[in-house]
Amino acid sequence: MIYPARPVVLKNGKGILFREVREEDAAEMLACLGRMCAETDYLARTAAEAGQMTVEEERAYLKNCIASPDGVMIVAEADGAIAGNCQLLFLNRERTRHRAVCMIGLLSDYWGQGIGSAMFGEMERLARERGGIRQLELEVAEDNLRAQGLYRKMGFSEVARLPDALRRQDGSYRAIVYMRKVLE
Repeated sequence: MIYPARPVVLKNGKGILFREVREEDAAEMLACLGRMCAETDYLARTAAEAGQMTVEEERAYLKNCIASPDGVMIVAEADGAIAGNCQLLFLNRERTRHRAVCMIGLLSDYWGQGIGSAMFGEMERLARERGGIRQLELEVAEDNLRAQGLYRKMGFSEVARLPDALRRQDGSYRAIVYMRKVLE
């Protein structure tokens, strides 16, 4: 799916750029992922696991994202650097093509500035433009209350929980909360 670059003005008046990921972003995307994983215990990967990927592996992954008609990865570029990204994946089987999965990641320096809300606005806009999408879905750690607050603000509601789905560094377990937003 092709995504043309779009300037976005944040609630603090600062401008950022949303644009489709590019293959040449591979090294910076890996660094961003590693930093995000180190900043929070809520992501599925640890910083060490993120650090095991090579730039070539990331480039191949990004190339597939770019070529896919069933999804798009958008980066948020602030001051010429990648601040985070979001990904929208359209399910393409006959029985599931009314669904799309949302993912988002943002460096902590950019939390609370409206970037996450803007990302969700873009993903919803793209889903509506595609047509035939009845619901957006995501999953979140049960104790990631900040993210859940954003998701609820964007119209998502909890539909299920999978107990003990995430294992923390300290050996404790957390549930994954599944949330969805029905598009009218």
